[in-house]
Amino acid sequence: MTLNIDQEYKELIPPLSAEEFAQLESNILRDGCLHPIVTWNETIIDGHNRYAICKKHDLPFKIITMEFSDRDSAMDWMDANQLGRRNLSPVDFKLALGRRYNRTKKANGERGAEKLDQNEPAFTSTAAKLATQHGVSEATVKRAGKLAEAVEAHPEIKEAIASGKSIKEAIKEHKEPETTVVNGVKEKANKQPKKTLEEQVKEEQNQALGKLKSAWMTASSNTRKEFLEWVEKTKKGTHA
Repeated sequence: MTLNIDQEYKELIPPLSAEEFAQLESNILRDGCLHPIVTWNETIIDGHNRYAICKKHDLPFKIITMEFSDRDSAMDWMDANQLGRRNLSPVDFKLALGRRYNRTKKANGERGAEKLDQNEPAFTSTAAKLATQHGVSEATVKRAGKLAEAVEAHPEIKEAIASGKSIKEAIKEHKEPETTVVNGVKEKANKQPKKTLEEQVKEEQNQALGKLKSAWMTASSNTRKEFLEWVEKTKKGTHA
């Protein structure tokens, strides 16, 4: 059976190293595929590596089909499933936790809490709920959310962390500043790439041409005639 592979789903799973993949392949060749491939809508949400190995060697595999209401629910299950495993690196753990936190906040209207009346005793914040589920503090959950946001905007942050930089250093190095100081006054940073001199000149020429076209279209016939006469005199070098 051929299953679908969604790149967004696949990227949620921390990739195996070459050695880890080789070991998994050796185990499957020796013992068979002991763990089923988990799918939703015939798309893999767990077992991408097992599936690749089984297809490569034409080996049988079992399938478990899950039911979810939407993509976010499926991805939240994937992150929760990864968080339940012991082989996650500290950074991958924080990223999965942060994605769960941000996703849940989004589902709850950016309030960062369950859809309950905050005045009710039963009210539990999203951060508190996830902290309890995964054995960490609420502050850790919130910091993980910021890390996940930063990595989503700048994937190179994760590579910087993997190279030995601290999370704080990596984010500071790659994230654009929200404000900049101009003449001692804080202003919103311009996130647009700086234009080259050639691009600036071309833009100014286009703006000038646009103004000229607009003036020509609204000018009277006498004004147009005078302008054309001025152009001719300029070409001949007789214009004073």
